Amino acid sequence: MKTIYLALIEKLQTISELNWIDMDSGQLSSTERAPIALPAALLEISLPECRNFADLTQFCKARINVKLIFEKKTIKTSANTPTETLNKSLETYDTISKVYATLQGFETDDFSALHRTSQGPEVNGSYFVYRMSFDCEFEDLSAEP
Repeated sequence: MKTIYLALIEKLQTISELNWIDMDSGQLSSTERAPIALPAALLEISLPECRNFADLTQFCKARINVKLIFEKKTIKTSANTPTETLNKSLETYDTISKVYATLQGFETDDFSALHRTSQGPEVNGSYFVYRMSFDCEFEDLSAEP
């Protein structure tokens, strides 16, 4: 999983709109301002499915959750919002699209091409949070001597 994480942060660093890329370690669970620079991407990697390939080798499906965090107070999207302000607020969707375009199909010699499985907003009182999930597969050789 370390290999996947390092490849993801290197790839996401190509998106100039992102000011912070980090492992999701509960930064948004506090009632105080999160110690991150916005917009940010928080990454979580899990293995929802693993099966034996050999005694010390498994074939694994990895799920990558990318939480994109934006400053909520700068987003104004009502029908009464002046066009210029609305367009500026909707730039968050441009960033979301860039993250999707950057990660969709991304692969290395260590894992198969990422493919998006879902995306959508998450309720958060302090920030605009948008989550994307990607899946890939890899052969886990870490149990081998």
